[in-house]
Amino acid sequence: VVSIDKASYFHKINNTWKNRPSILSKSQISNSENFEKLFQLGIPKNSWFVCVHARDIGYSPHDDVEHNFRNSLIEDYYESMDYINLKGGYCIRIGDKSMKPILKKEGYIDYALSDLKNEEMDLFLAANCSLFIGSASGALAMSGVFGTPLACANLAPLSHSFVRNREDMGIPKLYKNNATNELMNFKDIMQSESSNYRINKQFLEKNIILLRNSSEDILNMVKEQYHILRNDRKITDQEVELQKKFRNLFTKNHYSYYSESVVSYSFLNKYRYLL
Repeated sequence: VVSIDKASYFHKINNTWKNRPSILSKSQISNSENFEKLFQLGIPKNSWFVCVHARDIGYSPHDDVEHNFRNSLIEDYYESMDYINLKGGYCIRIGDKSMKPILKKEGYIDYALSDLKNEEMDLFLAANCSLFIGSASGALAMSGVFGTPLACANLAPLSHSFVRNREDMGIPKLYKNNATNELMNFKDIMQSESSNYRINKQFLEKNIILLRNSSEDILNMVKEQYHILRNDRKITDQEVELQKKFRNLFTKNHYSYYSESVVSYSFLNKYRYLL
């Protein structure tokens, strides 16, 4: 998994695994006690829910100065959470207790700051959610190992744009040249070392600023993933071509080269001028 300046082999293992059931089973942690806690959190029986995680500064403050380019703001996910609520689902924010409280709103559940939070419940929620809406953080792996589909925003660096499994979807942060105040095109990035940068000072030394995904871009990705998972969203030929064009920028020197996931079609269409 931890590959520097080269493709991560675990994506290739995922491809070989194909459609076999995941090794870890939801049944292993889906006991009556955890379902009771789910009810205590405010999820009615037989209701569906998503997990939401936005990487924040509090989890690892001692080295955040090196990795804060991966951080995001939970507020940028609110529109997507509203969309899930509109469709009848509940949104459970997961994370650690250093996080600031989320907006108090019907359908929003701040599990991260709940007294019910524990490691087993973390896994239970990640395994049983209908969709994991995440960011550039290891937390997404909790759902990924159970085969739960992902929709992850604010992925960085650009070589990490493809997430884990073939049903997953992501969108990367955009690169801005601070000297010219212009967005950098994807091809130039992928042909440079900046596509694989892992430490914040590397971006700063090259005068590069990573821009958080907008609420609109995150919402469009979540809408897209929601409908694709329900088989009522047709992928157009133009979208397939844009996906192929972006994927062809990746080589075996890039982290997610072997991944069979996709980047949001609406994101690539919006920023096709950067291709």
